[in-house]
Amino acid sequence: MAGSALLGQPPLSKNDALVRGALIRIAPSLVNPVLGQPFGPPEPSNAPDTDHGNKMVVGSAVAMSFIIIITVGRLMIRRFQTRLIFGPEDWMIIPAALTGVTYCALNIAMVTFGCSGRHMYYCTYNVFYWEFLLLNVNQTIFYFSVYCVKISIVLFNRRLTALTSQCWNIAHWIFFSLVSFLMAFSVLVNIFVCVPVPTHYSLRAFASTDPSSIKCLDQSAVQLALRDLHIATDIALLFVPLIVLYKMKMPLRQKLRLGILFCFGLMTCVSSIMRNFVSQSSPSDFTFDIYNVYVWDITDITFATIVASLPVYNALAERISRRTKHKTKQLISPPKTSHGSSRTSDSDQLNSTDGKYMTPDRAESRDISPMDPIDVASSNILNDDIELQMHDAAFEYPAQQMNLSP
Repeated sequence: MAGSALLGQPPLSKNDALVRGALIRIAPSLVNPVLGQPFGPPEPSNAPDTDHGNKMVVGSAVAMSFIIIITVGRLMIRRFQTRLIFGPEDWMIIPAALTGVTYCALNIAMVTFGCSGRHMYYCTYNVFYWEFLLLNVNQTIFYFSVYCVKISIVLFNRRLTALTSQCWNIAHWIFFSLVSFLMAFSVLVNIFVCVPVPTHYSLRAFASTDPSSIKCLDQSAVQLALRDLHIATDIALLFVPLIVLYKMKMPLRQKLRLGILFCFGLMTCVSSIMRNFVSQSSPSDFTFDIYNVYVWDITDITFATIVASLPVYNALAERISRRTKHKTKQLISPPKTSHGSSRTSDSDQLNSTDGKYMTPDRAESRDISPMDPIDVASSNILNDDIELQMHDAAFEYPAQQMNLSP
């Protein structure tokens, strides 16, 4: 079986000839933007064999690990921690994480089967064919993943303000519809940027198809527009929790901590902006310079998934902190009754036929119904448990602490 020639060299097989013909026909394009160089820049004399491939593999593996660990941890907390409800935002983070992991895996495949991170003059026609195919598939997966994260955050924001004004509820549903539309729009535009569709993914299919039957949009303009929409929705999503946080009734220390967590979302905005800036620099050595774009894309998709899960981890951390303080307090000073003794006798507390526990003076002064809350306040330990429950509920449903009327 014949091998594959280096780009620019005479083809060694029919498949090489198809890829070569496709590169000549599409030039200038994103993969070969310089006129007169359809196969990338020529190899300079004494050129160092620089390779970013290993860094891309390691970076993708690390990002994949973070996405899996953070997402699985979030779902485990929701599933097994009491009073933490498994909501629609948790269901939405599952496809986001799965496609995020797929995106990282395809980046590794682009290094393994393609030639990402290497100079174009070291690529063969065959590996460049796979590079082109995997790259276009990965772009579609990228937009599906990040918009699933956005929908998850929108659903979380809606629950955050569920008990406030109707205006917030309407605004969230409008934004939910907008983000859902943009997700479908971004995915479909990436799929149907060329018709017939296979000509967008396969250089061999492109070369085998009659040029008059191929219709393509300007891919540079399409990617720039999709990225701008991605940045705009990121900024809008970031402002909602910051506004909510500003109006929440909680200590300043807690506000600052939550504010820092939400500001991690800035990394997705910065990553998209930097990606746009780098991609517009018109690199001539596509497979080598793609590393600069990859760095910001992998940062974007990883931080997006992590930021969506941070509020769940914050609720757990605050709960552990409260329980630790509670236990420490009990060890230092045992609970006492309002009369100053550490325990009251059963005969003093049991004071009615329905088994209510209370002190005699309270029994005489009040007629307690079976549902009267005074029975849960009969000891400081139980009181502290109620406070813990209220605190947990406040962090899980902080709208109960807020005055968010427009």
